[in-house]
Amino acid sequence: MPIFEGDGRPLAFHLDASIRKGARQKLAADIKEHGGTVVERLNDADFSIVDEQHSRGGRTLLSLGQAYGLTFPNLRFRGLNFVQACIRQGAIFTPVVIRKAMGGVPPREQRGRREFTPRDDEHLAEYLATVVPDPASGGRTGNAIYSKLCSNPEIPWAGNHPWESWRTRYKNKRQWFDSKVADIVRARPANPEALHVQDRRLNRRPYNDAYHLREEEEERTDEEADPQASLSPSFRPSPVLL
Repeated sequence: MPIFEGDGRPLAFHLDASIRKGARQKLAADIKEHGGTVVERLNDADFSIVDEQHSRGGRTLLSLGQAYGLTFPNLRFRGLNFVQACIRQGAIFTPVVIRKAMGGVPPREQRGRREFTPRDDEHLAEYLATVVPDPASGGRTGNAIYSKLCSNPEIPWAGNHPWESWRTRYKNKRQWFDSKVADIVRARPANPEALHVQDRRLNRRPYNDAYHLREEEEERTDEEADPQASLSPSFRPSPVLL
């Protein structure tokens, strides 16, 4: 049975512009030899192969997944070694995404104030539905996801405001955003590979007391850097193994 086949059809691969000519030719030949097909348009692909070392603007597989996760929920971004890994395994290789507990505070930037528009709110809701679809995982009131939003070169609208302003916007309209995100997730489940890599629930695994207290302190550092953060409600879910 061909390796690159799913649901009775060839799997489609998009080869990103970051891939050099020689590697591109080899990848295309290997994909076709094992049942797949190569397409020109990203929206026609099941997988997009990216050379992270030569990718413009510091793009990573994660940043690409978060940028396109809502628009193309079934698209998967993979590195150069993915095709060969599948061939060696004789099946589609599924990489393991390691998620971790929440950490520290990124540096703040100073910019001029700019008013938010309804389209800004729609963009932010779509982004939150992509990276933090489950509020129990935490992070929506923290700093990290907004800092990463503004540093992602694949999300041009993020530059409309500094990351602090996006975070404040969510906090000020939290009820509206949470409701909007829930509607988006119900209509279109999130791509698991685009999720924020930090999860509050991992801070509550049954480690020794000293480690547990240190993890909770790191989480508070992330979510309570703003003096007003302590006034916002927080989620306290039961331990969950991911």
